[in-house]
Amino acid sequence: MKAKLLKYSLLTLSLSLGFLLTNSQGANSQSIQSINYSCGSYQQGYATLGRGSLGVSPIIFWNNRQPVCNTVSARFQIARDNGNLRFVMRENNLICGTNRHGGECLNLLFATDTLGNAQVLWERLRNNNAIEGRFITESSSRDYFNLELYLETVPPSEQIPLLIFD
Repeated sequence: MKAKLLKYSLLTLSLSLGFLLTNSQGANSQSIQSINYSCGSYQQGYATLGRGSLGVSPIIFWNNRQPVCNTVSARFQIARDNGNLRFVMRENNLICGTNRHGGECLNLLFATDTLGNAQVLWERLRNNNAIEGRFITESSSRDYFNLELYLETVPPSEQIPLLIFD
């Protein structure tokens, strides 16, 4: 009788520990999702800022375009809340958030037709020294930038805005 009780107690303990370990790993895997986006002051202008575990990172410098900064930053946050901002992708003149490399435009962040040529903007991004080609990939007619990986691996002290609109 005592052997059965001990056996069931050990089984219950094992299941409880397994549950706790699984949940704690799930919490750690969601740490990247703790990145939040907002418009804020940055070098005598405004920028879309990403706040993550490494600190505050400038994403896009908007110069004195605060209304555009507010709108686009809110779109970044909505895309993140929807789980659609692991990658930023460019397709034609659209800059979108998506959840995987090769994915479709799931959340429109902004269209570049009123802000500048998308190809020129993407070349600026590609030539950014902090990126060094580590975060950009191409897939057919689309370009992808792994924003999540960038924000979680490059310290803010080594970052400059990824895109700059004068």
